[in-house]
Amino acid sequence: MPSISGKLVHTSVPTKQKVCSKESSAKAQEEGHCQKLKRPSSDSQKKSLSTSGKTKPRESMPLSTKQDRIKSCFERASTKLYCLFLQASIPAFDKLNLLLQSDKPNIHVLGRELQAIYTDLLCKFVKPAVLVAASSVYTVDFRSLNNQKSENDLVIGTKTRQYLHACIADKSLQHEDVKLFYSSVKACTYMQKKFPLQDELLRNAQVADISQREKVSFDCVRYFVDRFGLVKEDEMDELESQFVRYQIFSFSEDILSADRADVAWNMIGQLKNCTTQKSSFSVLVKVMLVILTIPHSNADSERVFSIVRKNRTEFRPN
Repeated sequence: MPSISGKLVHTSVPTKQKVCSKESSAKAQEEGHCQKLKRPSSDSQKKSLSTSGKTKPRESMPLSTKQDRIKSCFERASTKLYCLFLQASIPAFDKLNLLLQSDKPNIHVLGRELQAIYTDLLCKFVKPAVLVAASSVYTVDFRSLNNQKSENDLVIGTKTRQYLHACIADKSLQHEDVKLFYSSVKACTYMQKKFPLQDELLRNAQVADISQREKVSFDCVRYFVDRFGLVKEDEMDELESQFVRYQIFSFSEDILSADRADVAWNMIGQLKNCTTQKSSFSVLVKVMLVILTIPHSNADSERVFSIVRKNRTEFRPN
């Protein structure tokens, strides 16, 4: 049956071709998959490019961080020298800081305390003969090298001087560093610019200090009367009479040893004349109590703001 066999032959040939085509396509897909697997990644390409010399790798440079700078600063010998000097010098300001932060009226002693600390600072580096010859400590020319002590006589603290000598011996500090250290102390210059050393109000407010009553004059009282209008004109004679009696009056120990000046003046106001049974210093006490109400610093107001910030927060506005 040639027709049948031919048909069979005719039909069998394309079947074989189909099988072959399927096998070839499968092999092609397999080869393509293998090629995908063998294709280098982008990282490996970058690596090969960098190793081939087309792109040079970035050199790692040591970066100076903030911590490194702080560490190097504290490791310097000059830093330790300044810290030792501050450790020896800061206690001189403790008394003044306590006075400024006190809630007691201290306007009558502030001028004297400022002058005392200014004088103490001058004594540390100014020649004694210059201070003794000066009419006032505020007129001393402490910037002049002729009026200053030698470097060995300067008061910089025992530990500071020992460390300074050790640094000079092992040459960790050069002569320029030592010279810069001695010339960088400018506390007196700062005090002259910022502190009310010669303030007229502070100078006259000393009249409210009972312990200084023999040294002050009525002009100090008149300063506050004229500035604030505390007393009527027809009371000025009585005020002056009470003031001169106050200067020679023998007060009790309770008044002289009172912890607060306003308390002492209230006690003085209760002293009565034996004949008239009226207050012996009524007008004078009124003026002195007004003087003591003048704030000597802003510590009280800062204290109030601190209390408000504690009570009134973002979550508790009322």
